[in-house]
Amino acid sequence: MHGPIYREAMVKAWHLVWHNKILWIFGLLSVMVGQFGLGDFVGKFLYWNDRLAHPFYVFPFVRHLAGVLPFGIGTTMGVVWAGLITLLLMGFMAFVSVSAQGVLVAGVADWYKTKKTDKLSLAWHKGVEHFWRLLGVNIIEKMAFGALLFVLAASITYLRLGGMISLGLMGLVFAVVFFLAFAVAAISIYAIGYIVVENRDMFDAYHQGAKLFVEHLLVSIELSILLFFVGWIVLAGVFLWSFIAFLPSVFMWLIGASFGSVALMWLGLIIGMVFLAAVFVIAGGLFNAFTVSAWIYCFMKMKHTGIASRLAYRIERLFHL
Repeated sequence: MHGPIYREAMVKAWHLVWHNKILWIFGLLSVMVGQFGLGDFVGKFLYWNDRLAHPFYVFPFVRHLAGVLPFGIGTTMGVVWAGLITLLLMGFMAFVSVSAQGVLVAGVADWYKTKKTDKLSLAWHKGVEHFWRLLGVNIIEKMAFGALLFVLAASITYLRLGGMISLGLMGLVFAVVFFLAFAVAAISIYAIGYIVVENRDMFDAYHQGAKLFVEHLLVSIELSILLFFVGWIVLAGVFLWSFIAFLPSVFMWLIGASFGSVALMWLGLIIGMVFLAAVFVIAGGLFNAFTVSAWIYCFMKMKHTGIASRLAYRIERLFHL
């Protein structure tokens, strides 16, 4: 078994996505089904905690959509049509996003084997071919995340007002839930890898993914934590670039204020919003493609040569000393 290769995985993944910018598009499309790794669960927890009082916020959206349809505001037919349109849009988005996820996985796996990325058309066919199995894995993962979020919500509701024992129990619940979320995310990633790379059926892919997860438990934890912190670094970079994106707008606002031109100030706002959207789009597509590339690169390494845990390696050296 080779030594730790996290730095190699990060470097290889970065080179792959930087020199193949078409992967950014698939990264952006696939981000709709969630990010690879624990970051997806953490993001859902932070968002859902904000919306905890309204977990079914999609229904007000449907009622609002019904109001713009020609059937009249709030009518039964309008709600039905809005629901059907929403379901069709969600189905189309799910197809595109899941297929794009399959394209990324297939593209990285092919690149790992041949060091070439000139078969993206074949990768697209693989993504579409495995759509239903990949969709099944994503649905199971989201259902598991939803169940874990309900457990967290219940623990927050019933334990936060207690004493030290309740706080200790809440901490234990959080630790267990986040470990289970990490396990679900990692096994789902490996299952997706087995489906796309080895054409396994979904249950066999889960079985093999669970075995790979157990064999590389520490490695999976270390990689997940590393990519999680990389995600926060990217988020900080996006926050910084969001200010930079509005610098031309500030310049135009100053000119508009000097000449009393409201139109120029509105133009500056529009330009700033376009630049800001571009920052989010580029960062989202790039980071998601990078995350998938790093996970699948390590998945391929685990399958072929194995990966040693850096933590276990350090402990072993410490005891040898």
